Amino acid sequence: FKADKEVIDIVLLNSIDCYLNCGIGTENTKEVNISAVNKNTVLNITCASASYMGSYVTFRTVNPEAVMNFSNITLEKSNWTATTWNTYNIEFYTDVNIDNCIINHPVTFCTKAVVSNTNIMGYRDNASHYAVWVCEGADVTFNGGAIIGTRNIKVDDEYSNSGELTKLTVNNTAFVSTDTKPAILVKVPNAEITVNNAS
Repeated sequence: FKADKEVIDIVLLNSIDCYLNCGIGTENTKEVNISAVNKNTVLNITCASASYMGSYVTFRTVNPEAVMNFSNITLEKSNWTATTWNTYNIEFYTDVNIDNCIINHPVTFCTKAVVSNTNIMGYRDNASHYAVWVCEGADVTFNGGAIIGTRNIKVDDEYSNSGELTKLTVNNTAFVSTDTKPAILVKVPNAEITVNNAS
């Protein structure tokens, strides 16, 4: 994961545990492609510790302008703790494309993301946590798949208060929740929300 290459291609044959908090690649890396031969193959990011700060887990590249592509894989997180709502989340601070995947955890998108044919399984306990957080200034598109959690999507400035335009587009995506909150809760003043054929 620390290869000094412009393009890093990783294909998993078996599930693995991997510590990724320090980022993938180097400052020269422009693209990271991670896939698996079977969608049930798990890439499990481990935390530095089970403590409060150690429970924050991110998928990020060393080069902040690089793009990460995940396909046909299950993403998981270990050593999570629930000292606050956001210690549950896998956080993306790098532009990301996720296709035909399973994410077994709540997730946060803070830059640009396209999520296609992917199920986000946001349940972790009985608390009122959101399956997806969209940061202020992010540009996130969902195409197909499902967002499943106690609550579904929150667009908020908890991660960023840049004041920049936040974009969320949802196309043909299913929402499943047990809470009475709206499927999409928007808490930022400068947001553009588009929903087509959600259920």
